[in-house]
Amino acid sequence: MKFERITVGPATCTGKPCIRGLRFPVARLLGLLAAGETRDAILEAYPYLESADVDEALRYAAFLAEDDTIALSPSVDALPHENIENSIIVVDHRSIRRRRLPLK
Repeated sequence: MKFERITVGPATCTGKPCIRGLRFPVARLLGLLAAGETRDAILEAYPYLESADVDEALRYAAFLAEDDTIALSPSVDALPHENIENSIIVVDHRSIRRRRLPLK
């Protein structure tokens, strides 16, 4: 599936999926919808968004929800657990990584 209106780039919102290269993360739009905001209210509050942006964000969320190829629990359990409380676990569509935080 191809998403024309969803863009990802390291220079925009730290690589999070955004709407059309704008600094408006898809997660923010989905969060507004999940909180009960109507499409019309969102489009009025954010005039640079278009109705097609909302449609594509919903399609993108459905696409991600259907992805059953990533088994997170076994992968996270396979990470070394020493000092895991001093780590950040980074999950993206390709991998799960553990980044250790610098200790002071």
